[in-house]
Amino acid sequence: MSTGVHGTNGLNPRISYNIYRIYILPRLLYSLEVLPLTNSQINDLSDFHLSFLKNIQALPTRTASAAVFSLLGALPIEAELHKRQLSLLHSILASENQNLRDILLRQYRLEICNGTFLHRTENVLLQYSLPSIDELLIFLPTKIKWKQSVRHAINTFWSNKFRSLSKEKSTLIRLCTDIINIGEIHPVWKTATEIPGDTKKAITKARILTGTYLLQATKAKFNIGSTDPICPLCKLEELENLLHFLTRCPSLEGVRRTFYAPLKQAVINKIGIDQWKTNFQNRETLSQLIVDCRKLAGSILPNDNNFLNMVETISRNLCDKLHQQRRKLLKEEEEEEEEEEERRRRRRRRRRRRRCRDSHDWSINGELLDTPVNAVHLGIQRDKLSRSGTKDVVPCRIQLARQTVYSLMGAGLQCIWTRRC
Repeated sequence: MSTGVHGTNGLNPRISYNIYRIYILPRLLYSLEVLPLTNSQINDLSDFHLSFLKNIQALPTRTASAAVFSLLGALPIEAELHKRQLSLLHSILASENQNLRDILLRQYRLEICNGTFLHRTENVLLQYSLPSIDELLIFLPTKIKWKQSVRHAINTFWSNKFRSLSKEKSTLIRLCTDIINIGEIHPVWKTATEIPGDTKKAITKARILTGTYLLQATKAKFNIGSTDPICPLCKLEELENLLHFLTRCPSLEGVRRTFYAPLKQAVINKIGIDQWKTNFQNRETLSQLIVDCRKLAGSILPNDNNFLNMVETISRNLCDKLHQQRRKLLKEEEEEEEEEEERRRRRRRRRRRRRCRDSHDWSINGELLDTPVNAVHLGIQRDKLSRSGTKDVVPCRIQLARQTVYSLMGAGLQCIWTRRC
């Protein structure tokens, strides 16, 4: 995907989705509403649609589909086809071409084929609790009113479905489901500006919101026995889950304190110090305030849109700075581990050299050989062969000749080697 609509280095996802909805979807679905698509074909379209929405939001493939659609207020590809089918139905019923109407109505009444357009459209009307074809033949609303009714019915159906699906997903436990509505962008994207830096911050917040931000506890859950769930930053005996990352890890306390103070002050100015002490001493409630403050609106926080947007902006900056600091500390730790490993390798090499000097192993240009016989078999020239720690090369050459003779006679493994030749 080109950088223009990619979430990490391009436009805000809400703008990218509008471009996709206006320019790409019509070409993708052109005239497909009249075709009897198979389940396989619909699945292929759905996979493309869903993967595109994940890409522009920079969400991993494991993200719950309900969250992908809910953050953008987008419809699945199935609903987009239904909208076009119902629009075409009204055009047919309102058409002045009597022959076309008679043919379709004859098929509908005689039930010539269950795969006809009217039969498929009747199932769609039933799914969204819209008037049946017989009722539309008696009273057909205007085009504008029909489109409004269809849009409201489809949006309501899928909004309710996404709310119920979100409540069933453990990864979306911190997502406020009450504000999920088709056609409405989630505040995580709505409050972010078009500046690429803000988009990157919102991406980090969106991953935390959808439960796909990768921490050690999540890694250990899917790699049982091979990953340590303990926090790699503070090394305390505590799982590195979202609660630990946002509110507890002492290695991130400096960054946390910088943004925690304005967040606390903004909330205290709105609800008072007593309410803050009563409700936000619990770290679970505090982490919910950081992840999605709208889940607390109406119960702990006032339902003030400007105030909630301000809290969203502060928490977005907090999550991004925690993420950057965590990456920096992990990178420094990896570099220290690499340096320590290099020091261990050097120590092993030095010990090996000392053992070789003590045992008078053979070497060629600094490389050690296991036995003198191996040196002969390698075809080494005589003037390059020497023994480590020995100044006089002649005794070594004599011993090499002896070892060669013993090897050729089948007694090479029983040869006697003394410290002094």
